[in-house]
Amino acid sequence: MPIVTVVAPSETWAAEFGSVGARLRNELGALALRIDHIGSTAVPGLAAKDILDIQVTVGALDEAHLAPAFERAGFRLTSRNRSDHQPPGTGGPASDWQKLYVEPVHGRPMNVHVRVAGRPNQRYALLCRDFLRAHPTAADA
Repeated sequence: MPIVTVVAPSETWAAEFGSVGARLRNELGALALRIDHIGSTAVPGLAAKDILDIQVTVGALDEAHLAPAFERAGFRLTSRNRSDHQPPGTGGPASDWQKLYVEPVHGRPMNVHVRVAGRPNQRYALLCRDFLRAHPTAADA
C-alpha cells in the first residue's frame, strides 16, 4: 500500500488544473461535455494529497472515440478503477457507477475520472466539492 502524504494547500493547484483542463478541452472537443477540477485540491485552503483530481464528463463511455483524444493530450486510458464504490443504500443499476480512468503518460500525478453526464457518480464528485467550498467549517473538519 503506497504511503499517502497530505501537504499544505497550494495556490498553484487551480492554475495547474486550468492548464491541464485547457489541454484536455483542446483535444477532446465536443466529446467532453464539461471538465472539472474535483477532489481535495479543488477546495481552496484544504490540505490534500498533491495529486490533481479531474473529472471529464461525457455523453457515453466510448473508449474507441475517447482514447485517441486523451492520447493526443498526453494521457492514456487504464484498466484500473473502472467503477466507483457504490455507497450503501443507493439504488439503481451498477452502470450508474461505471467510469473510465485516465492517467498522464508523463509529468505531474493526476487522477482523471471520465464519467457519464447525470449519473450519480458524476454528480457526487461535483456536489461534494461544492459542499466543501461552501462550508469551510466542514472542510476544516
